[in-house]
Amino acid sequence: MARPHTVFVQSQALPWSVALENVRPGVTCKVLSEDADSGASTRIVRYPAGYDSPERGITADEEWFVLDGEITLDGMRYGYHDYAYLPAGLPRRRLSSAAGAVVLTMLSCEPRAASDATSCNESRLIRRLDTFALPWEHGAGGSVTGRPLGPGLAVKHLRRDLETGEQSFLYACLPHHPPPAVMVGKFTHPVVEEIFTLEGEYVFSDAGVMRPGGYCWWREGEWHGPAGSRAGYSLFIRVLGGALRNEFDREPYPFRYDPPYMPALPETLREAAAPLEWPPKW
Repeated sequence: MARPHTVFVQSQALPWSVALENVRPGVTCKVLSEDADSGASTRIVRYPAGYDSPERGITADEEWFVLDGEITLDGMRYGYHDYAYLPAGLPRRRLSSAAGAVVLTMLSCEPRAASDATSCNESRLIRRLDTFALPWEHGAGGSVTGRPLGPGLAVKHLRRDLETGEQSFLYACLPHHPPPAVMVGKFTHPVVEEIFTLEGEYVFSDAGVMRPGGYCWWREGEWHGPAGSRAGYSLFIRVLGGALRNEFDREPYPFRYDPPYMPALPETLREAAAPLEWPPKW
């Protein structure tokens, strides 16, 4: 994976650009991270009201999480916080959005239109999940690392690959959430962790306060934290490159709920380095 380490950028600071013209003419995107070699990317894709276009499948695995509005693929409607995992080559006919939609979109490679003969591994297909209908899981049932979740934490499991250990899930915590006792200092993982903040505040004591729209492509072996939350949070998280495991530094690092914004960003994103002040002060 050639994507650069990104902790963190607020997506509101990124420009909308024209992209995906070869497969979805008329949409605009914010590119959150991209692999310069394969074209794999994570984008916020905005579909205009009245969007209606033929689809013949694409050559990339495509993962969706709807942030706003509604979109329809071959009669299947995806609304607010619906999730899907659509393998490359999946037969498709038409994609449309009557009122418009904004969709967090993860692509495994540069997308191209696929021929009808392209095969699809439908065993990996997740056609649609209504995440509001999924239960929040706590303790051992909510584990994403093989260890039970601590108090105040909850998970909704969206996708788990039993062969690779990769997974996607929603992760939430209650307000006034300090770092766990084991996190006296910074922590890291041997895999990539991708984070998009849906609600609330996720605090990296050494990087700042991620607010709604905050995004990380946290490369393996990079140290950050400690982490907690003053307001609580709801996050969309993907784990790539293997199973998630936390490694904790025993060297203490001070935690605070309101650290200054000190991001670790690639050169392409440094102009967008700005914290999001939220909520507005009264």
